Amino acid sequence: MAISTITAVSSGIGAMMRLTQSQPSAQRMGQAQILTNETTRELRGQVMTLGGTMRCSAAATIRFAVLEWTGTANSVTSDVVNDWANSTYTAGNFFISSNLTVRQVGSKVLAADTLTDWSLEATIGTSANNLIVMYWTEATAAQAVTVDMRWGLVNGVLTSGTAYQFRDAALERQMCGFYYFRRPVYLTAYAAGTVTVYLETMLPYAMRTNPTAGYTGVSFSNGSTLSIVSSGEIQTIWSFIIAATGNGSATIAAFWDAEL
Repeated sequence: MAISTITAVSSGIGAMMRLTQSQPSAQRMGQAQILTNETTRELRGQVMTLGGTMRCSAAATIRFAVLEWTGTANSVTSDVVNDWANSTYTAGNFFISSNLTVRQVGSKVLAADTLTDWSLEATIGTSANNLIVMYWTEATAAQAVTVDMRWGLVNGVLTSGTAYQFRDAALERQMCGFYYFRRPVYLTAYAAGTVTVYLETMLPYAMRTNPTAGYTGVSFSNGSTLSIVSSGEIQTIWSFIIAATGNGSATIAAFWDAEL
């Protein structure tokens, strides 16, 4: 399965998530999203509505669910399916049985390539440590079938025709940066010989938790055999340590991941 984003979908829908069934054999596919414990605590005991707009390239039934993780807060699995072929949508059947409460499940029959509104109401339990929202194809989908989704979780009882709040793109990117951030400025270090080189950069804001650092787009010049061997964190200042075995420079694009 491949996940991507499509834009300029229709009037009033600027973007949607897209799932593509990429395997040669027909199979089910879906996507789950986890809410933090900090957000989930505020929703305990309240009626919530999960909903939005979806579309499938082929006629299909799409199911969706509101799940509660009752295990350790923020140590939640996204692999919540026990048996994709099971048509009983409860814990221990379709869903896993450990530390999971199935709060509500719904479905929608879609005509091929037709944008369709949907919604699902659920009252959040008092033991929920993390909420998980999920959607998936009820039956197997052939290769190249796509499912497009735009969804939101809002407080209160709403109908599928109710417009979900639009957020400015700048705010959306900043909120995404709470979980994942990639430095747009490349970092460059130069080694004059066999030395240890430190690249340092500062994050623009604190993330959800101490992130895992990584890098892409590594390039070396002057025939150097530089290699990045580790990275570390001091508050919001990160360093990448490069072991140099000859003259040269290294350029990297760094990223930080604090996703659940």
